[in-house]
Amino acid sequence: AAVKSVECVVVTSSTAAVYVNHNTESIDPKKVYTEKDWSDVKSMEENKSWYPLSKTLAEKRAAELAAKAASYRIVCMNP
Repeated sequence: AAVKSVECVVVTSSTAAVYVNHNTESIDPKKVYTEKDWSDVKSMEENKSWYPLSKTLAEKRAAELAAKAASYRIVCMNP
């Protein structure tokens, strides 16, 4: 059930949700990652990288749910 007093949901995720790509260039420490950056799901499945896969899928699902909810937004923190 929706709670009308909630305006923002903060999801504590992991940097693993945005930078795990087994077949790409090395990580650029100066890059600013955004909601358009995701770890490569297929690559994580093939390499059995279950932790980053779980973080990526959970964060994507949270974004999908928030997109459907008119009453709140989400913010993902990736420490």
